[in-house]
Amino acid sequence: MIERRRKAVAGSSGLSFKLGVLLLLLLPAVFSGCSAGTGPEAVVEQFYALWEEQDYAAMYELLDSSSRETYSAESFAGRYGEIDRLIGLEAVELKEMEARESSVERASFSLPAALESSAVGTIPVRYSVELSREKKGAPWLLRWHPGLIFPELNDERTVDLRRELPERGTLTCRSGELLAGPGRFKEVGAVPGVYKDEQSFAAAVG
Repeated sequence: MIERRRKAVAGSSGLSFKLGVLLLLLLPAVFSGCSAGTGPEAVVEQFYALWEEQDYAAMYELLDSSSRETYSAESFAGRYGEIDRLIGLEAVELKEMEARESSVERASFSLPAALESSAVGTIPVRYSVELSREKKGAPWLLRWHPGLIFPELNDERTVDLRRELPERGTLTCRSGELLAGPGRFKEVGAVPGVYKDEQSFAAAVG
């Protein structure tokens, strides 16, 4: 009876040891899964993915404290919303990021992208993105400015959409004589049968 109990205890001890080893093997995988996607590149991708969804509140959560002190959540969302409606934003396509600076607490990237819009089609842009964090292990946050919408933007500049019709080009013959081109002219019309002396009328307007 005592021998059976010893075998049972020994068996349970072996099972506990195997479970402990299994847990130790699984822990690195679990922790690596939790830490995935927390790098600065992932934060940049998340920021622009949220822009495509027009989730301005979630975008604002990725800004650093300095940016939040400079720009309120209302002004941030208002500027994005106004521009998105103006150009008819449909998609934000990111290209491959190029690292410019990388350290424990700072990172910067050159980011080519394409904005798909219903108003003007594809708009190619290149962003200069800077991120920072307070210490190792802290979340990466963006240093935001209007240039992350369009690189030419700043606090004073705005976006304005104007539609202009192109002018007709000139067409000349080999001798240089103008055959067609832009210019001003007058057009006169007449209804046949209204004027008694049509020849005199034609001579007067000709």
